[in-house]
Amino acid sequence: MFQNGVLSGAPFICSYVASVLFCYIADKLVTKNIMSLTNVRKLFTALAQVVPGILVFLIPYLGCNYIVILVIWFIAVTMITAAYAGAMANVVDIAPNFAGPVLAFAQTIHMTASFLSPLAAGYLTSSGHNLSSWRNVFNVSAAVAISTYVVYQIWGTSEIQPWNIVQPDSSVGEEELMLQKSPDTKVIPKKGKDNELTT
Repeated sequence: MFQNGVLSGAPFICSYVASVLFCYIADKLVTKNIMSLTNVRKLFTALAQVVPGILVFLIPYLGCNYIVILVIWFIAVTMITAAYAGAMANVVDIAPNFAGPVLAFAQTIHMTASFLSPLAAGYLTSSGHNLSSWRNVFNVSAAVAISTYVVYQIWGTSEIQPWNIVQPDSSVGEEELMLQKSPDTKVIPKKGKDNELTT
């Protein structure tokens, strides 16, 4: 059980370190003008989705070589954290004024995989828990990871979107302007009880 706990937790410890490293490298690429912000986001999204997708695709073809499988799985889980410097950070780029709602909406879609993936895996392995059935599970996972990156590669951007710009309330400005221009509106100072000026 101890060995199982170490093997389960170690990738996530490395993921924490890797996420900090990925974000640091991404920041340097942008601040030193080595790459544009959009290209940096797409690069790290590719590292987070394409690389793990390929590795996951390879796992069912490695047979029972569990050491190699664990190493590949370890690398795949670690590489996923590159998304923190990629698509996940892209939310702040395109809509800084609405980053919270946009991220919440994106995470809602993202977290649907938490309950859809077990259902899909159960359906794909309904004929039996054999290597062929699990190969289909890993192939579908790889296809989803890579295909969603292709969509991001084509339409992804770091430019601030027009709907992010908050328009001022013009009605308040017009009322204030009318009060200022009205000739009948006068402010007459008067002395109060304590000889203080009041309006």
